[in-house]
Amino acid sequence: MISSNSYADRNAEIRKACAQLPTYQQQGARLYQQKNYSKALDAFENQAAYTHFCLLNQDEFAKSAQTLTETNLATAYNNVGLTHTKLGQYAWAKAWYALRPEDKKSQYNLSKLPKQLYTDQKIAGEYVRYAGQGAWNRLEVSDQGDHYTIQFYGLRMGLLALIYGPNLGEFTIEMPKKVAEKTNTHAEYHYEDCQIDLDFSNHSLNEQFITVKQHQGDASSCGFGFGVYADGAYHKVK
Repeated sequence: MISSNSYADRNAEIRKACAQLPTYQQQGARLYQQKNYSKALDAFENQAAYTHFCLLNQDEFAKSAQTLTETNLATAYNNVGLTHTKLGQYAWAKAWYALRPEDKKSQYNLSKLPKQLYTDQKIAGEYVRYAGQGAWNRLEVSDQGDHYTIQFYGLRMGLLALIYGPNLGEFTIEMPKKVAEKTNTHAEYHYEDCQIDLDFSNHSLNEQFITVKQHQGDASSCGFGFGVYADGAYHKVK
């Protein structure tokens, strides 16, 4: 049983964390107006992370904090996306806009992106899937000559992840470039009774992604921390 003092301490930490939110928003706006986009990106990423965190926690734990809505969260995500756009990082911008595709700001900003987000169809690069609270699960693919090295870095962003940290999971595998003289776009990770399939779709200059399917067993049987799963679509951002 958690004591009332523990709840009070946790609530105090949440209120302290959420009190930083207006500062991040103001810093980002000021730096963006100054065209200092690299530093504005850091501030807006913090705004997005804490907006999601405080939105998740406000009803039960932080009633005295600023009231937030899904509209606030969409605005925060779009602030990050717009800053990536200013930096010419269009695939990253699309990833942030796409977190709230029903929002009119997101729809407008998505419509303004270049039709071609990538300059080539190479498999090597960084692919991401949103984990929540400003954090992303990542697949990093590096070209090693006759094969690719694929590294997975997964997160489970629990309710208080920005205070106590996320649960983690990772693996590293190799994928041959050719199988039976044909270009290979499939890789597998095996660990005990866990199998994870990775299928690459890099045939377009507008959308490149990896479809990941986790079979058999739970997250712990894959060697990951509690609640960490690899499943999902990972979109290439660089």
